[in-house]
Formats: sequence, C-alpha cells, structure tokens
Amino acid sequence: MEENNNIATLDNEKDGPVKHLETAEHVKHINADLTKQESHVDETHIALSWRSWLVVFVTCFAITAQVFVVTAAGSVIAFIIRDLGEPGLSGWIIQGPLLMQSVLSPIVGRLSDVLDRRYLASIPPLIAFIGAVVSAKATSMAVLIGGGILIGVTLATISIVQAIPSEVLPLKYRALANGFAFLGGAIGGLIGEWKGRPDGILAHVFFRGSPNFALSIFAFAVEGWIFYSAVNSITPQVVLNLGWETSSWRISIRQLSYTITTLFASLVITAYSTKYKDLKSPLLVTFTLFLIVVICYATVNPSEGNAQYGFNVLSGIGQSGPLTLLVALVQFTAPHAFLSTATGLAFSARAIGGAFGSAVLDAIINGKLGSTLVPEVGGAAIEAGLPRSSVPALLAAFQSGEGFDQVRGINATILAAATEQSHWTYARAYRLGWASIIPFVVIALVAVAFLRGVKDLMTEHVEATVEKVGFKQDSAEGL
Repeated sequence: MEENNNIATLDNEKDGPVKHLETAEHVKHINADLTKQESHVDETHIALSWRSWLVVFVTCFAITAQVFVVTAAGSVIAFIIRDLGEPGLSGWIIQGPLLMQSVLSPIVGRLSDVLDRRYLASIPPLIAFIGAVVSAKATSMAVLIGGGILIGVTLATISIVQAIPSEVLPLKYRALANGFAFLGGAIGGLIGEWKGRPDGILAHVFFRGSPNFALSIFAFAVEGWIFYSAVNSITPQVVLNLGWETSSWRISIRQLSYTITTLFASLVITAYSTKYKDLKSPLLVTFTLFLIVVICYATVNPSEGNAQYGFNVLSGIGQSGPLTLLVALVQFTAPHAFLSTATGLAFSARAIGGAFGSAVLDAIINGKLGSTLVPEVGGAAIEAGLPRSSVPALLAAFQSGEGFDQVRGINATILAAATEQSHWTYARAYRLGWASIIPFVVIALVAVAFLRGVKDLMTEHVEATVEKVGFKQDSAEGL
C-alpha cells in the first residue's frame, strides 16, 4: 500500500473484494467540480421538437395555477376583512399556504430527485382541490385560513414543476426556462387580480466551489419578503385606504401597470441573460429598482395617487429579475441528482421570507393603526362637529366601507375631514411597514454583488431530454 496515494487499497483474499476508501480531500475535490463536469459531460446539440416545448408549457400552466392561488386572495385582503371581519387573523391568509410551502418544498424536491416526479406532482393538487372547496364556502376567517393551509400542500410541488423545464432544455437555456416559468407565474398573478442522503436535504455539494447557493437563497428570501407581504398584499390596501380607488375592480385595473410590466420586462431580461450568459447584471439592476420602490412607499402620502402608477412600473421591472434569474443560479449550483432539491430549497426560502414578511408588516402596520386610527380619525370628526357618541358608528362605517348615512349627526364636511385624516393615518402606518424592508433590500443587493458568473456552465448539455435521440448516435450509424 502506497502512503502518498489518495486511495487506500486493502487487498486481502480472506476479506473478499477489494475495498476503496476515498480520502476527505479527494471527496471535497470531486464535489467542488461535480456541477461543472456535468455541464460539459455531453455538449452534443439536441434538436428541440414539440415534445420539449409541450413539457415546458404544461409546467408553466401548473405554475400559473399556483401563483393565481397565492396572489388572488392576497390582492383582495382588505375586502375579505370587510366581509368576514377579524383583521388580526387576516395575515394568515398568506402565511398559512406559504408556511406549508416552506416546510414541504425541500422534502418534496428531494423525494422527486430519487423517486418518480409525476406522482409527487399529481397528488398534492387533489388535496388543494379540497382546500379550494373549503375556502369557497368559508363563512369565517378561521375556515378560510384552514382551506388555505390545505391549498398550501400543492405549493410544495413548485420544486418539481420549476425544475422540469430546466432539465429538458439545454443548460444554456436555463435562464430562458426560468423565464418561461416566470411568465406563467405573472399570468397567474394577472388572472388573480381579475377574477434520503447521508448529507440530508441541504446537500453539501450546493456549497462547494461557489458562494452562489447561499447568496441566491438569501436574496430569494428577501424577494419573497417584498412580494408576498408588500407588493401583493399591502399595495392594494395602500390604494384602497389612501383613497386612490374604492373597489376591487378599479384596484385590479390600476395594478395592471405592475403585472403587464412584469410580463414584458421578463422577456427582455430573459433574452439578455440567455444571449450574453450574464445573470448577475440584471439582478443588480432589478434589486436597485426594488430599493427605489421601497423608498417611494416609505415616504408615500395621500396625494401621490398618480405617482403610484410609476411605482408599479418600477416594481414590475424589479420583480421580473429575481424570480427569473435567482432560481437559475440556484439550479446551477446543483448536480442533476439534486436539481429539484435545490429548487425546493430556493422556493422554501422565498416562502419563509414571504410568511415572515407578512407577519412583520402586519404587526407593524396594525400596531400603528391600533394606537392612532381611533384617536386621530375620531378626533378629526369631533373637531369638525360630530357628536362624540357617534364616533364608534363612524369608525364601523370606515371598517365596512358603507353605512356612513346612518351615522347620527354626520354631514359632508365632517365626513370629508374624517376621511382626509383616515388617509393620512393609514399613510403613516404604511410608511413604517415599507421602511422596515429597506435594510433587507440593501443586504440582498450586497449579496447579489458577490455572486459569481455562470457563463462557463451555460452549455448545450441537456440533463433529461424528452426527445428521441439514440445513445452515441454516430457510432450507431456505423453499425
């Protein structure tokens, strides 16, 4: 046995077959290069037919449905509160499904890497169907939240449906694959406004040779924090409670300036990233735009109704970058055997960010409103001439959006004064909520700045083609 050899060999006729014990240093070297080796293992060009694109379309449709589920309820929370009451529990409408996704996504992703993806992607929607029926018939906030938790089971399959386009298309199209997935999600959001290994699930290979996995996961969690809590949930409430629109339909029309922008911006970002094999620069730009949007809302006032259209456009561009490119970066850190696991961990982090963000912003905003809304709005109404005994009825009318004509002693002057004060009270509460996001966006920008390029990994290699291609086709033709 040679001491300097990395492989220790035990050759003993009595002990049976020869055993090879790899040293820790050799294992580390293999893990560090594994992802890069896979991307170059077979760069044979495969002609993509309708089969590949049909698979991509089907998975994008699944993503459309999932995003619709999450965004539809979040965009009308203010009106759900008016119908069901219990505003203190309203945050769980978003948090419930997201927590289910954050817990189950890595597990489902890892299982799909070692078992059949089809069954794991097909069964959870049946549970979600039950949750949808429960939610549709809900007469209380608790029942609605319970239905949402059942729906959250199917959100865990994002680790599968987001990974499939990446494995059936060449690696050089990985940004394109995730761009299509983002388009599916954006369309889902548009519709919802209108209507076991030794190293465990968190495999060590993700951290070998590059900081991209940890940095991308953190940035994705921040993106989830911003989108689920602020953009999808709080922004419609800002529009309603600052008096810019008065119905869910008009809010939906206004928010088209956001959703349509995300659709077109994602096309441009995907095309640039695919052509130049540059995923980092667009992320720096889009997270910078996120920061600008957060600052704008952190200084918002009731007179900026028209400016909010501009906020929506900037937010739409900012949203289109992270969800398209961060997933691709995470997937580039993983060998094919861990593709769904990596994707599941990414979306788990995003869901955790969204759930925590929703909880934090709800606590900040509702805490501020709890201490200021009654004294400030009631005080303004009393100063304008409303009897003190009528203040509870006035506040109830503001809560439900109707019944102002039944408030004893009210007139147009009193209602105008109370309404204006209500707008400013809500504005100050929303400012605090948005301001709390600023430090996280700054840190996410720093994380993106330290990302490493993946140009050398964007090759012709296809990890799991659905095309009919023979093994070593050239050799077969010579037989």
